[in-house]
Amino acid sequence: MQMYIEDAVFNTVLIDGVIIFLTGFILRIKFKFFKTLLACLFGCFFSIVLSNYNFYPIVLILLKLCCGTIICIFMLEKLSFKSFLVYFLVFISFTFLLGGFSYAFLFFINGKESFNINIKTTPPTIFAILYLIMALYICFLVNLIKGFYKKQKLEKFIYNIKMICNGKSLNLKGYLDSGNFLVDSKTNLPIVIINLKTFFKIFKNINIVDVLSLGLNKKIQGEYINCSTINGQDKIFVFKPESIEINNQKINALLGFSYKFNVKNENFDVLLNPLCVGG
Repeated sequence: MQMYIEDAVFNTVLIDGVIIFLTGFILRIKFKFFKTLLACLFGCFFSIVLSNYNFYPIVLILLKLCCGTIICIFMLEKLSFKSFLVYFLVFISFTFLLGGFSYAFLFFINGKESFNINIKTTPPTIFAILYLIMALYICFLVNLIKGFYKKQKLEKFIYNIKMICNGKSLNLKGYLDSGNFLVDSKTNLPIVIINLKTFFKIFKNINIVDVLSLGLNKKIQGEYINCSTINGQDKIFVFKPESIEINNQKINALLGFSYKFNVKNENFDVLLNPLCVGG
């Protein structure tokens, strides 16, 4: 394979950068740009020097492992044997994975084990492109797997809610909030929190001025109660719906609403009280 020195520098730096990025991505470690660049330049210098000498394969592998060790030690902010070992194993794994992917791809397009490549173009060359494609694929795959497990984990806390309130029937999604143990002191009923969107579906004649001025009790049968939040004391408006069903089981509870104490996740309409589901 023929390659100009500027091509070699560009591709080696880019390839090392991809490996460092993927290692940090998997281990959730954020690296500084200039520190990463220095590590990539060191790896590039090491690779160019090695390419000018003939070593036995086992010696070449050991030298490359030494280079990888130095890069890993340099990149880690807090160095310990455990953190180094984990980072080093992931770093080396990606090195072999991407190298194997590149070889397999070239074998696939050539259809034979021995092939010659003549590269005389300016960067990016085929190896850099292959590494970038593989990096994007790995990031996509990792995010897909994380999203799948996150969804599975969330599904344990998601409930289907059927509610009739103010004469309107609603089908909602509720999230079981372990921090919501609000109970009305007068009725001793648990309180579930509805979001702003759901509140305005129920009461279309209410405007935002009524909400901000804490004047809902003048137009809706209900009352304001004091509750404690992470920001201190707050007032929440509570009222009784005609009926609530959680996963087809009727419960006796109050609805609570406050523009300050709102459901932030747009995927859910209600923050459920654990007392409503036997918590």
